[in-house]
Amino acid sequence: MVLVRSAFWLTLAYFAIGPRFEYAQSVDDLSTQALVAGQQLVLDKVNTARCETLECAGAKLLVSTSLGNGAATGSNVMEPAHPALQAVIPRPLPRLERTG
Repeated sequence: MVLVRSAFWLTLAYFAIGPRFEYAQSVDDLSTQALVAGQQLVLDKVNTARCETLECAGAKLLVSTSLGNGAATGSNVMEPAHPALQAVIPRPLPRLERTG
């Protein structure tokens, strides 16, 4: 049993540290696939829901367009409509030298 555990952990360490295994890239790919699958699942559920009120139809439209645009472009983060404003940071006044 000790040999089996040792072989398991050594194999796992080889794949984690080895030069051919790109851990970060594979994790990014898996997270992207999971995000797209989740968005598709939500879109399917929202599109099959039947709405009787205007509020429900508006919420359905809002969710389907927001998820539909993110999935269509393939981006995970929604881009703002305008660039971020640069905050003006005030600088302190220089200290006066005391002559004494």
